[in-house]
Amino acid sequence: MEQNKKRALPPMDGLEALRQENARLRAELSSLIFARDELLLYCRELENTYLRLIGGLVNAALEAQYDALYYKRLMEELRALKNQQRQPTARDAARAAAALDEEFEAYWSEVEEQNERVEEALSSGPAEGEEALKSPEAEREREELKALYRRIVKALHPDLNPDVTQDQLNLFYAASDAYQAGDLQALRAIAELLDSPGLAAGFAARKRENEREQLLAERERLRGLIEHIKAEIARIRATPPYTLKHFLEDPLWVKTEQKKYKQLLKQYRAERDYYLSEIEKLTGTGRP
Repeated sequence: MEQNKKRALPPMDGLEALRQENARLRAELSSLIFARDELLLYCRELENTYLRLIGGLVNAALEAQYDALYYKRLMEELRALKNQQRQPTARDAARAAAALDEEFEAYWSEVEEQNERVEEALSSGPAEGEEALKSPEAEREREELKALYRRIVKALHPDLNPDVTQDQLNLFYAASDAYQAGDLQALRAIAELLDSPGLAAGFAARKRENEREQLLAERERLRGLIEHIKAEIARIRATPPYTLKHFLEDPLWVKTEQKKYKQLLKQYRAERDYYLSEIEKLTGTGRP
């Protein structure tokens, strides 16, 4: 009797098997996309932590190094005039400084860009010690943020939904920006739109010809995307700022790095002051 029952079960239809496999692949891809985006958000937090704790000192040391190099070059220009039996003047110093300004413009731009990143990091997170207040309410909001974004990824991400309209794609980009910014209210509003009749109509499945070929093509597309996202996640985990994670959690490492760059800052400033004093002696004036 039991054997007859087993024989009575129909075999799984080939198309249905493909549909189920694609559904499984789509679920795996959805999880990977969310994991990657969460990892990118975490890396952004790590980078900001690094900038707050160490990056400001690194940039200050870099700026002092460029200053020292700039004034060293200026001193050498004036010494060259002196060696030609010509007394350098303030005008000579100003002319040489104008030429160096052009040469060093890219360096100053680099320093300014880094300063802006440090300022942004300082304004976006906890103060020294990185002791963020994690209230139960804040944790609940973070979990809600992740849950909403996961739902929106499944519904709107173009890799999971190749037939999304431009409006739906724009909505997904807005959701991605909101997630990166931690904007819970915006994600709530977008999630509500998923249930609106106009948007929901865009998710309706359409009858297609050659369904088997399309299912096979979709399976290959999903497999390729899964491998791509896996490789991207591996790359993120193998490069900074993620590789700084354990170092930033070590107070001794942080203090050692801070001390190193403070010493470099002091060294470069001393060099700059020496070159400035030599320039003053050469021209008989103050700083150029």
